[in-house]
Amino acid sequence: MPVDWKPLRPLLDAADRVALTSHARPDADALGSELALAAILEAMGKTVSIVNPSAAPDNLAFLDPHGRIAAFPRQGAGRETGAAAGADFVENHDLHLVVDTSSFVQLGELAKVFQRTGATRVVIDHHQASDDLEAIGAHVFRDTSAEAAGAMVAEMADALDLPLPAAAITPLFVAIATDTGWFRHSNTRPSTMRLAARLMEAGADPTELYRKLYEEQSIQSLLLSGEGRRRMRIDCDGRLAYTTVGAAEFASTGGRPPDTEGLANDCLRVGGTEASFVAVEQPDGRVKLSFRSRGGCDVSALAASFGGGGHRQASGAMIAGPLDLAAERVRLAFEHALGCR
Repeated sequence: MPVDWKPLRPLLDAADRVALTSHARPDADALGSELALAAILEAMGKTVSIVNPSAAPDNLAFLDPHGRIAAFPRQGAGRETGAAAGADFVENHDLHLVVDTSSFVQLGELAKVFQRTGATRVVIDHHQASDDLEAIGAHVFRDTSAEAAGAMVAEMADALDLPLPAAAITPLFVAIATDTGWFRHSNTRPSTMRLAARLMEAGADPTELYRKLYEEQSIQSLLLSGEGRRRMRIDCDGRLAYTTVGAAEFASTGGRPPDTEGLANDCLRVGGTEASFVAVEQPDGRVKLSFRSRGGCDVSALAASFGGGGHRQASGAMIAGPLDLAAERVRLAFEHALGCR
């Protein structure tokens, strides 16, 4: 359903200081949408801070060359600007805007801030959440059919007659390109390509951006990916592929949890598969789950059953360990969803 953006304009006009945030473990859509919103709002004369519940992955650092995105309150940022943004996030903003999630739990430590703030609260999202921020008084602008939060940001700007500044162009392109699998997933529409063309005409360079995103991996990342592939298993008469990555694999390769981001897609590349998942042990012992589907299996419903969320073809969750037991729980859930039991 199309979003009615008109009610957002007076909320933006009334604000002087805006705090932007997104979900923990932010991806390119989250970061790109935040940076684009910051550019748009600053062009309106607003003072903008960007503070997330956790630090951005190293492979997306090129999106934020000036280090303006901080982790709350101080972890991971390591910059004076980040520390200052974290310190005044609670008290010194009159509008808090969340993008690319509407889930209370996905805000991590910032959820408590968002709940108790006296500032106006706004959400722009293309997901459905079981613990929706609308329940605590947020103004939610949602389109679950949108291919990316970045596409919604561009649509919002057009609807409210707000120009897209130069600083918004590359972040928006990356947001949309990554959430559509570089324009190959089924959520890619003619309007997606028209927006991509518009951003290219404004200066976005797909060749350079693809290289930075996918062709500058560390040797540790590649070795870890190899371990993940080596451990891959096939189940459900070839319809399910999955793998696990734990402390032993991180120790032997020098890789880190963010280096596993592509493994769920790698599993789905096996011919005949309908769905895939990856279970990754985190430093705190929890297990991060990434689900993928070719479309027949609604993995967003599966993710919701584990306290997570996402889209029909790409979702995720975070659950308690240990790794082997967590992976077995997920495997059984997929078997049930695929009708293999």
